[in-house]
Amino acid sequence: MYFANPWGLLGLLALPAILFIHLYQRRYPPLEVGGLHLWLSDETVKSAGQRRDRIPVTRTLLLELLAAMLLSLLLAQPAWNRLTTATHLVFVLDDSASMLATDGTGASFRDRAIATMRERAAASGRTSRVSLILTGTRPVLLAGPAVEWSEAELELKAWQPQGTRHSFQPAWDMATQLAESAGELLFVTDDVNVDGLPENTELVSVGQGVPNLAFETARWSVDPETRAGSLYLRIRNCSDSARDASLIGVAGAQEILRRPVSLAGRGSLPLSIELPGGLKQLELRIEAPDDRLGTDSHLTLLEPQPRDVRIGIDLPDDHSARDSLLRVFQTIASLQFVIDPAEADLLVQPLVADAPATQAGSQWRLAIGPVTSTSESNSPRNTAGPFLLDRGSPLLDGVTLQGILWSGVQPLSSPVSPLVSVETDVLMGLRGRGPRREVVLNIDLAGSNLGASPDWPILISNLVEACRDSRPGPRRWNYQVNELVWFELDPSEVDLAADEPLTLRRGNDERALVRGQAVEVPPLGETGVYEVLDGERTLTRFAVNFFDPLESDLSGLEGGTIPRPEATESVTATSDSPQWLWPLFIAAIGVVAVVNWRGLRLSKNDSF
Repeated sequence: MYFANPWGLLGLLALPAILFIHLYQRRYPPLEVGGLHLWLSDETVKSAGQRRDRIPVTRTLLLELLAAMLLSLLLAQPAWNRLTTATHLVFVLDDSASMLATDGTGASFRDRAIATMRERAAASGRTSRVSLILTGTRPVLLAGPAVEWSEAELELKAWQPQGTRHSFQPAWDMATQLAESAGELLFVTDDVNVDGLPENTELVSVGQGVPNLAFETARWSVDPETRAGSLYLRIRNCSDSARDASLIGVAGAQEILRRPVSLAGRGSLPLSIELPGGLKQLELRIEAPDDRLGTDSHLTLLEPQPRDVRIGIDLPDDHSARDSLLRVFQTIASLQFVIDPAEADLLVQPLVADAPATQAGSQWRLAIGPVTSTSESNSPRNTAGPFLLDRGSPLLDGVTLQGILWSGVQPLSSPVSPLVSVETDVLMGLRGRGPRREVVLNIDLAGSNLGASPDWPILISNLVEACRDSRPGPRRWNYQVNELVWFELDPSEVDLAADEPLTLRRGNDERALVRGQAVEVPPLGETGVYEVLDGERTLTRFAVNFFDPLESDLSGLEGGTIPRPEATESVTATSDSPQWLWPLFIAAIGVVAVVNWRGLRLSKNDSF
């Protein structure tokens, strides 16, 4: 036996209260008189204070104690276990953004999911326990393991699914471990068409096919000279019928954009919009009568800030690479040429075979051949490949070296990590360690066709962008959910040796970041504007938005239920109490009250 509501036993405190009243009350024994007119009130003598006598064991006292005890037991709700354990419900919740879509009544699939779990928990009895798991690349235990439904429901109030399309298998694996052999697994999602559902898992789909409009991509660029902005958008209609909508843009309190758009069924509409400079932050939204998901119809974009790369060219005027480099640099935006090598972010110098990696204060250095040496062992040679390329290096993105004649190859005496090599010869590599990088090009462009090939501007552009990314500050200002955010801090502005971590803030939510010159923010699953703070000082800001064409397509969602293949009796461990107990308690309390009232009435009549 146990009590479903133990707090009801506090009613037993009424028992000593009743005894106290009977102990200290003033009692007058019955007195028979010939006439009441001879019994005057002014002749009554009352003793001051209270007098404690022995408790009179009367029928009234016993009946009042019995009534108080029965009432306390009724409030405590006694019950008897039919089995030794309670039901453990393991709910796996689809954390995809489509769960926020709404039906025709305005209720979201998220609300339907919570209502379904509430009904299932109530049907399992008061003693049931629940665990809530959110799906994702890294599943999250939202509540549990094995907590009361009231506690789990508190966690669900703040649940706002915003995930992109992902696999449910990691969450199913976690749920199976939690349930073991004494739990019921229930997967709550918005589409009944799910592959690979584990055995003994029930699926409940609360979704339905609804229309939707979504942003597929957004890119905001700023001209480095005029600072005027250019916004590229692509909007998709995820339904079969044509749709009309309005594209609205707001900066601060000012509406700067309102444009009607028409999209064919299953169509995608690209848009290019010119923006003035200095907007700082832009809110974009799609307004349509039947747009059922707001997550992918709203964007918050931050205006990109200039990140110029300062270029220093310390090459002789007759160097074979000088003209080829200048032609490429003139086509790359946001570059500044400086004269002082110490001020350059990227310094170009001649390659010396055994030179150490000292860059005179520059962050990056491009050391380009030919190596100046007349020794016979260091004589240059030419090669046409085949070339071995390190495809893991971003410096070689898009570089093929097909049909390239590489000339002027000479041995290098200092250690070089190869990026491009032929047999034992390093043609391109990295030299040195630490924050300063030295890219070595073991080549003589005067005898090579690399400078005139499509690979040359790609190679130099990759180098410039790698230098730009390594500069202090964020690489970009606008990201999508679950994308890695990485940036470097300026040691001259931030104390990298301080003990306090940095703070990542979004609204009222905060989390700590490891302090260091290179700061890595783990993939973020919630949209909005984030700030990185050092104490109360803002170091940088960036925005995270939702882009996922697959998740935005809600037209194929289907509701329904897939029951468990077989019910396992071992997991239906419930506890209850007989239904006849409550009427019996209530009737007993009523009988006690009537008997007590009758006894008091007879006692009063017998006294006179």
